[in-house]
Amino acid sequence: MAEDPKFDRIAPKNFREYLRDFRRSLGIYKWVWDNMISAESKKWAKHKFIPLAILAIAIGTSQPFILSKVFDGLVTKNLSLIVAGVVIYSIILYAERWTMYFQQIAREWMLGLNYGSVDKKVTELMFEKSMGQHLQENAVLNVSNIDKGKWKTLDVQAMLLFEGIPSIATLLFVYIGIWIISWVAGSIISVVVFTYIIWSLYLNQKVMQQILPIDKELRSLNRYRYERWEKAERVKVSGRSGDELKYMTDRFNAVIKEDRNFWIWYIRQSRLKGAVRDMGVLCAMLYGIWLVWIGNWSVGLLYPLFAWTGQFKNNLWRVSEVEHQLNWHMPAVKAMIDAVTLPPAIKDRENALNLKEYEHPSIEFRSVSYVYPAGNTEQGLAHIKSNHHALVGINFIIEPGQKVALIGESGAGKSTIMRLLLRYMDPDGGEILVGGVNLRDIELNSWTRYHAYIAQDPKIFDGTIEYNLTYGLSQDEKSRLARADLWQIMQDFRVDFRDFKSRKDKGLDVRVGRGGIELSGGEKQRLMIAAAAIQNPKLLVVDEATSSLDSTIEKQVQDGLAKVLSGRRSAFIVAHRLSTVREICDRFIVLRSPNEVLEGESQIEAQADSFEELYEISSTFRRLANDQGLTI
Repeated sequence: MAEDPKFDRIAPKNFREYLRDFRRSLGIYKWVWDNMISAESKKWAKHKFIPLAILAIAIGTSQPFILSKVFDGLVTKNLSLIVAGVVIYSIILYAERWTMYFQQIAREWMLGLNYGSVDKKVTELMFEKSMGQHLQENAVLNVSNIDKGKWKTLDVQAMLLFEGIPSIATLLFVYIGIWIISWVAGSIISVVVFTYIIWSLYLNQKVMQQILPIDKELRSLNRYRYERWEKAERVKVSGRSGDELKYMTDRFNAVIKEDRNFWIWYIRQSRLKGAVRDMGVLCAMLYGIWLVWIGNWSVGLLYPLFAWTGQFKNNLWRVSEVEHQLNWHMPAVKAMIDAVTLPPAIKDRENALNLKEYEHPSIEFRSVSYVYPAGNTEQGLAHIKSNHHALVGINFIIEPGQKVALIGESGAGKSTIMRLLLRYMDPDGGEILVGGVNLRDIELNSWTRYHAYIAQDPKIFDGTIEYNLTYGLSQDEKSRLARADLWQIMQDFRVDFRDFKSRKDKGLDVRVGRGGIELSGGEKQRLMIAAAAIQNPKLLVVDEATSSLDSTIEKQVQDGLAKVLSGRRSAFIVAHRLSTVREICDRFIVLRSPNEVLEGESQIEAQADSFEELYEISSTFRRLANDQGLTI
């Protein structure tokens, strides 16, 4: 399970550090606004939602002052003042309702546009990363953390739209209103604002300082608990159920006691803070009452004073809470930004070549070497290289129509060679040539169309058989493919499980479940082989497709591979089980560990056209063949 982004966050030690974190939070949210919100959404915000929201709040804030004239008319028996006040109030009330109506429509447009914009941008930035980055930067490009950051971003957006902007605007208008009717009351409220903000910032800093370690411990406990739930079988057969329950209960009780003690302290502080705020509001109200008592104010002015101070008190709390939530959500949002802003490692060069459909060139690895990153920078945006090579001096050629098997012990670098061929990443030394052209100079999409890939772990989507079979085809290619053709392919590659023969076309519409859960291991592999065949690639790259299958199912998958590799199609197969490639390949390459390679030597131990020849010249192959009980 991936580490939660909050785990890397250092709790602020003092008020200055908290303010620094808050400024950083604002900067992060500004980046989101600048880079992830569409121009159309910004237009709705600037020209419709925000002006309408401010107008609605301004109209609403003016209502108590208008009603004060009605009260004055009642006290002085002035009918014209009463009528004027009621008429104006009615007009304002009607205007407020219409303004809020249009504001709410604008808000819904903004929410929808922002949701789509953030979702599209995150997906676009994720897909532009190379597969090598997805493998090597999995701590940064973690799907769970990115999804969490995306939702936190949308939560913050909704919070600002529903609470932040309305609360701040209301505070501003009522504050100005109080100052207009009395500078003394305004001064009292100013002192309340200053005291409340400082106190709120102090308490929020304490929350971050005390709760982050508690939150970290609770999340660690949750991960521990989830792991025991997932591996309940081992817990039960080891007789550790009681011990595990006691350990988790004691650990939870210890951390929840610390959590409870802090929040009780926080509640007391908040109560005291609220009492100071209420005392200030009460002083402003008492001052207004005194002005009415001595005849300097009309009775009617007490209504706007009381209404505005009440609104002021309620919205002051909301603004403080918004500030706290902005800071609290920031780590998850920042983790998402760190991931999506990771520069793509593989990009098309200017004037990259496009492989033509009729081209079937040879592929050559020439003095290829590769070094895996040993670590990352603090931001995860650059690599620190180690001195340990994953590949050294790799030289071989795949001729058109040739079926090449790569053989070697675990950790020798077979998967790395396969990933370089698929261009998950580029070599650190040497070059990969396609028809004499450096692979870096070939358009990525063109190279992707040229080959198909069958993974060791079948990548099955939660969809129908037809959806998974035709996933690698363009819409035009799908439209030209008749269902009868699909049915023939299913039969050719024995994708006839789940009684498809009797169900005919309905079989194509059967859903296979998430990850192909409705299918067996062999059925998944045969489905993926058929999906590769339907793309009609010039080159098929296979990461040993039978390593986890029993011998009967292995034979069925081997038959499928032999069928898809018939003709002049080239193949590059990473072999774990030697029996899988013995009959379907015509060229064999043995790879030794890079630790065994002396300076100036190649990591390729041997190349031959048969197992018999390999057995004579390669000690690594002899060891693997003997271990697997292979008869030569």
